Amino acid sequence: MFRIQHLQWLGIAAAAIGCILLGGASILGNFADHQRHRQGIAELERFVVLLDAVNAVSAERGPSNSAMGASDAEASELRAALETKRAQTNLALDAVALRFDGDLERNDGVNALTVLRESLAAGRAKVDIAIMTPSENRQALIIGEAIMAMFAAADRAGELRDLIGGHIIEETPQLAGEVFLANSASAVRD
Repeated sequence: MFRIQHLQWLGIAAAAIGCILLGGASILGNFADHQRHRQGIAELERFVVLLDAVNAVSAERGPSNSAMGASDAEASELRAALETKRAQTNLALDAVALRFDGDLERNDGVNALTVLRESLAAGRAKVDIAIMTPSENRQALIIGEAIMAMFAAADRAGELRDLIGGHIIEETPQLAGEVFLANSASAVRD
């Protein structure tokens, strides 16, 4: 009789241990899922910062073109709008530098954000040459070079977007679809 009771207690203890282990495994699995989703949310939030900057670089072309095409009478107002847009773009690029500090190196070791900033500075310089020229003296060639330089800056922004998108996919492969879709939509915008 003692042996039967002993065996019953052992059976109950084994069942209890099994339930505890099963519950623990379930909790650990749920915790791992929670952490993975949390990391995915953080990466998507960072990616939004990047997309905002890429879009800001592209959107700067509009006020640049308006300022280059302005008459001398319209010039000061449109130049002020361009300066405001440039300041917004700079803030967006600064946010990228803060949020992606360790992810900005390309395979060749060159900082992709630095390349973008240099390209953008070159484009802005060409735009400034065009808008500082009196409207009756502006030549299509100068304006065309400025437009192409701003498109080159937008291309560098697209390269940065693709680079960072690749890093995000490596870290959080479950976001690959969202990152590819956002990259495609951003590329189509340009």
